[in-house]
Amino acid sequence: MCSILGQYSNTNLIQVERFKCLNSLLSHRGPDYTKLVKGHNFIFGHNLLSIIDSDQKFSIQPYLQDGYSMVFNGEIYNFKEISAKLTHDGIECSGLSDSEVLFKSLIFYGLDKTLEILDGMYAFAFLDPKKGLFLARDKLGEKPLYWKKEKNSIWFSSEIKVLSRLSQKQVGPNLDNLDQFFYHGKIYGEKTFFEQVLEVEPGKYIHFEDPSLKPKTIEYWAVDDINQSVYKDISYESIMQGFKSQFIEAVKTRTISDVQIGLMLSGGIDSNSILRALLDFKRRDIPLFFANNLDYDSSEINFVESYLNFFRENFPDNQLNLYQDTQSKNKYLDSLEKFSWFHDEPIQFPISPQLFSLTRIAKENNIKVLLSGEGADELLYGYDRFFRTKGLINSNNKKDIIRNMYFGGGIGNEHLVKKLIVNKLSHKEDPQWIWLNKNISTFDFDTLQLIYSQKFRLQSLLQRQDRIGMANGVEVRVPFLSPKFVKFCNNLPINVKTESERRKKILFDFMENKIPKNSEVNYKKMGSTSFIISWLNSHMSRQYITKIIRHKWSFSKSYLDFKVVEKIIENHYDHGFRYTYLLWLILSLEFWQKSFINVR
Repeated sequence: MCSILGQYSNTNLIQVERFKCLNSLLSHRGPDYTKLVKGHNFIFGHNLLSIIDSDQKFSIQPYLQDGYSMVFNGEIYNFKEISAKLTHDGIECSGLSDSEVLFKSLIFYGLDKTLEILDGMYAFAFLDPKKGLFLARDKLGEKPLYWKKEKNSIWFSSEIKVLSRLSQKQVGPNLDNLDQFFYHGKIYGEKTFFEQVLEVEPGKYIHFEDPSLKPKTIEYWAVDDINQSVYKDISYESIMQGFKSQFIEAVKTRTISDVQIGLMLSGGIDSNSILRALLDFKRRDIPLFFANNLDYDSSEINFVESYLNFFRENFPDNQLNLYQDTQSKNKYLDSLEKFSWFHDEPIQFPISPQLFSLTRIAKENNIKVLLSGEGADELLYGYDRFFRTKGLINSNNKKDIIRNMYFGGGIGNEHLVKKLIVNKLSHKEDPQWIWLNKNISTFDFDTLQLIYSQKFRLQSLLQRQDRIGMANGVEVRVPFLSPKFVKFCNNLPINVKTESERRKKILFDFMENKIPKNSEVNYKKMGSTSFIISWLNSHMSRQYITKIIRHKWSFSKSYLDFKVVEKIIENHYDHGFRYTYLLWLILSLEFWQKSFINVR
């Protein structure tokens, strides 16, 4: 786990000292070692967070051999199997580092075959002296990778902040797609919140044959490439056996490490399923990290304690240490300001600053790797919003279905967003809208919701997972998003995942007698709520928000219709309207503006 940065150019390579300064902006991602390599048409930089091959003998990057070069961020969980294959094929390989194994596989097997056999989360740049530069990203999008064309060069980076500082001209917000942010909290697809900065999408790689030529994008894996007829005539008992073996394998592979592993815990079944698996694996000292809430109504502490009491009773020899972070309003706002810098794009989820603070606690306790239960809801029909959307659609009208799925819970604010934003493209040009139109007849409605959520909304959650961890030099791994497990779950019939409004049916059945009875069956999915929502709904926040938006360099004054912003605030606090999430997004934009455009 680390950061990568590079320039590919036939003309003007950046000066080494300037490159070092840019690379230092990513040092939080890899505090253990820094190195750069320069060739005649490229310069690559790397910051290392040492997790596998902790003595770093074979992990130091960038790699350079016979004109080939590579710089890599992530973890390859099956690197030992690939190493054995390389050795069997007569290729010398120590097998001690996933970075070394990836580099040699790319040279000797080629990019396409290597991507086919990889199991991991990764983003890498591979320079072939004959074919040019390749930028590749993992199948689900766990690790980030961004690029930008700057004059006659191609630049890439693990984070956008470096690419926004390549020249003296300030890179501004992507105003053409700003409405996407208000509808979804993120701009999806290859575009980002920064103009001219693009994202390598999950399951794709980009080939730059020459810096001056138009690149080619290749999709090598797709989450929507599924076949639900595979298990059509298979018994539920057989499916359950497959689910059990696939889940256990996913958790086991994600625990490969030379350092201690902790777990991000919640009051739900997802993270506690992983904890139960770790206990069954005979893992003993398991540090647990939980973001608690000051707001009792949205706190999950009672559920967390219920699980822990059960596990401590059934596994008395195991040490389960729970570390909590409960923030005051002032501490939260301080975390929000700090995390806005690390997150790059405006923060979508109010819980994010608390999770950012939580990974800092993990780092203070010498934990470099955390497991997370993220992704289970997208795979196994875990969100209440799936049922709400279902209830909103009373017809088979395709336009009605697409609109409700695209806008989601923000469909009632569409008219306000249109007034807020002065210049914008039609939302019908957005990749989400295009994908829904293309696939509306391909899947049944429930499957359509799941795949849509995996393909788009999940990217917001994975961006959060990456940034909350790497801001503090902590790697976050997501067992539920093992590509093999994802394909297995997506191919399952929908009634295995949800039946009679029951969420995550197969996971609850699998965990029967392995967790406390009725621990979450009747528990409404809260989705990582934050006490800051209660604050935004009280008059205590009004003065704070009003002061921010009225600053002469505020985002609201610079890019939005300021009168509409003021009207939203007035209606929210004075007239009983509940524009809570809209207010949160405006607040998030203001902190982004302060971090990246105007430092006040």
